[in-house]
Amino acid sequence: GNIPIPRCVHMYEVGVIVLRISSEYLHLVIPLGDDWVETCVDPFKTLVMVDGLKTREVYSVKIGAMGYMVVQECVKCQMDMSDVAIVNPSLLWFGEDQGPSAREVTGVVVGEEGDKMVVQLEGPAAARIARLVLFFGDFMGQKEYGLQTKVLVWAWARQLRGGGSVKYLEGAAMVNIIIDNEHDVGDHELQGEVDAAGAVADDAQVACGVQPGLMNRQLLRLLLDRLLCLCV
Repeated sequence: GNIPIPRCVHMYEVGVIVLRISSEYLHLVIPLGDDWVETCVDPFKTLVMVDGLKTREVYSVKIGAMGYMVVQECVKCQMDMSDVAIVNPSLLWFGEDQGPSAREVTGVVVGEEGDKMVVQLEGPAAARIARLVLFFGDFMGQKEYGLQTKVLVWAWARQLRGGGSVKYLEGAAMVNIIIDNEHDVGDHELQGEVDAAGAVADDAQVACGVQPGLMNRQLLRLLLDRLLCLCV
């Protein structure tokens, strides 16, 4: 019989090292197999997170710093090409101690309105709280995603202004999963903060009078409304 062709276990996050810094760019080197690829990042075009906070200042990162880059195309697939080019990365982050609360976690786009989008992360079928990630602002200019698109998500837990101890997950990067290979995608385990971050969904569901775990337009509307206070 035919020998099956091994599928690529797609990888969308790679380690990087800051090689040098110019007035507008972070110049990085990326180890890919036996090769090193050099690229540069403009913090005004790519979201840069340092210790869990957004920055547009190149000098907030030190030469020699080690971080991670999220890209839209699988780097393993590109390694088979003679000319590897890492362009237009979605996210560059530094600071292991303040890393993403949700890192390369599978989810589905469940709502969108204007420059805001909601992704529901996968979880146990009996989960009481729907883990929701809210994307808005800078991110939304990167790519169009339709409802029910299956994606990988990188997000940080945030405190809701005026919401007391209520937390939510703020999306930083999203990658469209290649459907014919979805079973090969491996999620990083959600860190403990994410369980607490789901409280905003639970809070919103109670306010809407719906059962926890259900997703409807009224809940989505409330979640998007609560985001407005974060954007001013």
